[in-house]
Amino acid sequence: MKLSQYLATNGISQKQFADKANVCQATVHKWLYKNCIPSGKRMMQIHTLTGGDVTVADWIELHEMDGADGQSAA
Repeated sequence: MKLSQYLATNGISQKQFADKANVCQATVHKWLYKNCIPSGKRMMQIHTLTGGDVTVADWIELHEMDGADGQSAA
């Protein structure tokens, strides 16, 4: 599941998720709009915070589908 889907399904705002992840809202926005991808550590944290709904494999799949060029991780 994409992070955006998780947030929408659960009625969680970017700010609320950012607070849980201990990052700023702008970082969550960048993840959602593919301006950057989370670091491996953050991907694991997101996996935990979402109860396993957003997996590392989801990020990899999203990254490969978009043909992203390895932009810096937040």
